[in-house]
Amino acid sequence: MKILGVTMGKNLGVFVQLMQSLPKQVSIAPPAIYVTDAKNYLAMSRTYPHIEKWPLLSEWEITGRGKSVQANQEELTTLQKRFDRSLWNAILADRRLIFGKRCKFKQDYASRFTEQELMGILIMTFREAERFLDNQKPDLVLSFGTATIGDYVFELLAKERNIDFWQIKATKVGNRIFLGDTGMGIPSNLSRAYDSQCEYAPQITEDARKHISSIRSQGVKYEGAILFSEAGVKQKLKDAPKRLLQGVISAYANRRNALVRHDNHVESPLAAAWYQNVVHPLRIAKISRQFPFLEIEDIEKEKKFVFFPLHFEPEVAIQIFGKAYQNQIETIRNLALSVPMGMKVLVKEHPRSMGFRQPAYYKKLLDIPNVRLINPFLSSINVVRHASLVTVISGSIGLEAAVCGKPVIVLGSVPYQILPDSMVRTCHNVFELERLIPTHMADYKIDEGALEKYFCTIIANSIPINFYTKLLAKKKRHVVDEKEQSLETEYERLAIYFLDKTGWSDKQGLTETLTHTPRHSG
Repeated sequence: MKILGVTMGKNLGVFVQLMQSLPKQVSIAPPAIYVTDAKNYLAMSRTYPHIEKWPLLSEWEITGRGKSVQANQEELTTLQKRFDRSLWNAILADRRLIFGKRCKFKQDYASRFTEQELMGILIMTFREAERFLDNQKPDLVLSFGTATIGDYVFELLAKERNIDFWQIKATKVGNRIFLGDTGMGIPSNLSRAYDSQCEYAPQITEDARKHISSIRSQGVKYEGAILFSEAGVKQKLKDAPKRLLQGVISAYANRRNALVRHDNHVESPLAAAWYQNVVHPLRIAKISRQFPFLEIEDIEKEKKFVFFPLHFEPEVAIQIFGKAYQNQIETIRNLALSVPMGMKVLVKEHPRSMGFRQPAYYKKLLDIPNVRLINPFLSSINVVRHASLVTVISGSIGLEAAVCGKPVIVLGSVPYQILPDSMVRTCHNVFELERLIPTHMADYKIDEGALEKYFCTIIANSIPINFYTKLLAKKKRHVVDEKEQSLETEYERLAIYFLDKTGWSDKQGLTETLTHTPRHSG
């Protein structure tokens, strides 16, 4: 078996350790890797020197060469005809291409590349990806998200060539991760599992009911969710001198390395420290004084309202799963002008976005007559409980609302859209909103059996792994209180799950022998 790992950032380390954790009796060739972020790759190659022998395709080289490519319109047209979706999606998937250099720290919509450069990068990505696939001939492509141009292009090409494609996805059900057969929408293997008539084991049903009960009592709490608090914002300002000094040192080190210096994926550590520890806290303080954010007691007084949670930007939830709703202000305007008279639209900023947006953004929202802003640090579950209807582009708050017995309208693409229309409806056209909103509220009916089946499907087809807090070792993330497992055990369990769900254990006749086996030598 030949595996191609399409990775971004620290996911490269997860891929390397996953390959090392495959049981010895699994016959695999040296993996091939597509990587982004030169700084991270150099660090990983010091930790795992053997990956320098693996066939490598790097995004920084493609971007560097692609910028100077004279885009050929005939080649672009030929490429576009091969696929049933706009190839602008491949560029839109990568915030480091379509947005500005500071997009991770502030709203920065002006692309850092010209149209000509973007077309050149797109062409070069396809050329090099196809050459890489021709040379490596992988049996399987494993992706970790749709966040780069490479993620998008390799999925398109894998499916065009009938190469097995799989993506590791967070389910947002505890710490469970799922292996889906696409990164561009609802995985078909999830839909098929939900639509099947299979009966689940009593333990799975019990676990599903526990998750439903937990969400109703405290909201959706999933492993890896970024933690925010007002106290944390104040602490950032206190930490500013230390972080700025660290930023200067890191920026100097980056400048000395030519590979890192020219990599589009390596953000400025000094800019990061400045925005995160100085600009954001000061801006949050200003916005909090300037605008009338509703508290829970104000929300309780509202008789009827639609709840709309803003999304962090840039994020795949909007770039790919909610492409038509890039401008959230106008999305909210359309929503507010579609609700029945007398209803308000209550908007809650994503805590992660606090400090990113200028005050003018919130003023534009409040200029819409029936829109109000909610304190961003309020728990979403407390808002959901009082809402008449919840509208989302994407994200877990829609699932939270569905579980809590509230009608949900989804504008983008989310897994829980497989729930019945009586609970969750999809709006494909904003002109439908003015009829869909009152109809959905009037016809709404919770289906406990469907809810239970949804969670049973997730649990039966996923595995509990502390992916973000342990495998990626990300800080300030929500940790799920599961039985503590060693890192080696986590990877061994992930390896068995990977082989089982991709079907490779069956293909190699190893179904009965994979439970207790030594690790692959790598």
